[in-house]
Amino acid sequence: MGAVQVIQSHQVVVRVGELRLAQSGEVIVTYGLGSGVALVLYDPTLRIGGVLHAMLSGPSNGPTEAPAKFVDAGADALLKELYAAGASRTRLLAAVAGGATPTGGFMQTGTKNLNVLKKVLWKHGITQKGADVGGKSVRALTLDCMTGRCESSTRDARTVLLP
Repeated sequence: MGAVQVIQSHQVVVRVGELRLAQSGEVIVTYGLGSGVALVLYDPTLRIGGVLHAMLSGPSNGPTEAPAKFVDAGADALLKELYAAGASRTRLLAAVAGGATPTGGFMQTGTKNLNVLKKVLWKHGITQKGADVGGKSVRALTLDCMTGRCESSTRDARTVLLP
């Protein structure tokens, strides 16, 4: 009988309005993705990644003390941190999850968040590789920085977003 190898990984939790980076051996997780959106960026060469869990499309006027609450400022902050850690734009893999309308609301916050995120990625020249967006389901998301595997899950389904 072959030996079973147990690989333990450290879990990095991203709360609403936060962003976090992690490296090989760590798994980033975020929960409660409703109308908010998660941007996942991963550099497979360095095996580092980051997740932003933003809840609003953009700050109403100028810089903010909490950029990760907002899609536009949060995505810029996430990219800045990844570049400082050595990531390269040309190697980054991107995935998006969330942007739902869980309560059937009329405000369409999720749609606004997704539209802003699409513009931010375009501005930075980053192509989205995977997505699990819209609908009414609240999602959870994981990024395993060892393998680059990113999954989004709802109560009823699991979707692989990367690689």
